[in-house]
Amino acid sequence: MKRIVLLSFGLALWLGPLAVSVAAGLKWR
Repeated sequence: MKRIVLLSFGLALWLGPLAVSVAAGLKWR
């Protein structure tokens, strides 16, 4: 159970900046 929470946390931490960069790219287009 703890591993799943840690994995989801890491995934969110990795997808956060990615989503921000994608949103910034769409905004600049």
